[in-house]
Amino acid sequence: MNNVLQLKGTFQHRKNSSKPGPPSLPKGTSVQAEHLATLLEQLERIEVFWKENSFINGALVSVYYKRVIAKSNRVSFLLNNGSQKPNETICGSKFIWETDKQGEELQKHVFTHFISMKSLSETISKVKSALKIVSVEYKGEISSQNIEDINNGKYKIQGMSKSAFAGVIVDTYYVERFGIESNKTPFDGDAIITLYRTGVDTVKLLDSFGIDMINAKALDETTIRLSKNEIEILQEKAPYLISMGVTDISKISFNDILEDIPLSSNGIITIPSPKNEPIIGVIDENF
Repeated sequence: MNNVLQLKGTFQHRKNSSKPGPPSLPKGTSVQAEHLATLLEQLERIEVFWKENSFINGALVSVYYKRVIAKSNRVSFLLNNGSQKPNETICGSKFIWETDKQGEELQKHVFTHFISMKSLSETISKVKSALKIVSVEYKGEISSQNIEDINNGKYKIQGMSKSAFAGVIVDTYYVERFGIESNKTPFDGDAIITLYRTGVDTVKLLDSFGIDMINAKALDETTIRLSKNEIEILQEKAPYLISMGVTDISKISFNDILEDIPLSSNGIITIPSPKNEPIIGVIDENF
């Protein structure tokens, strides 16, 4: 039987006065110019795609991380949208399982951001500038020690502020690739489809693809019930707008809902049973 500890009183919240330190790479790691060049090419292809598909007045950009990523290690200098920070531009997230070069199955985070074309262009410019600096001034590879020296003012760089440069390098260290999600999961019948939130009215968006919303049951602004035929139309014309789809709402897993809890390979979250840890109950005397 677990002991119960009872705490009385009220909680007093104090603002966190500490400030985060400058962007830094994990000790002993580095970022290669080749990796930056690959990411730059991917971003440029994404920009071309959304220029040719401009009906959502912006760009959906998916970030594929190297593994399940802590919130503090998500991109924070790339994919911001004006005054919106990158975490505020996220409109979808999921887990994927992929095999690494050693044949090991790894669980990874994928976050999809919705940003303006201007913000995408600015992200491309940042990566392009960082690539030039790494290629020319660091002979194709920049290390954690190099970033530490820059943060400490021991080395000046040309073309970017030191915080922006270090930020881009740290962001790209955790990113495996950039891309555009394309959901073409086959459905046998009617299904509940969730679209990425892009600010475009769902009725107008579907109407532009020839899908009559009179025949589609809207559950909320971005979640709708579509027939098999309507889903096929959407998947043919705009599979990149589909965030998620299920034929039975009871089949929605925690993997589709939670973004910060790693899952097992079968999609189940396991929580260890309590052992001798006490259970803490809090009583507010003002309640």
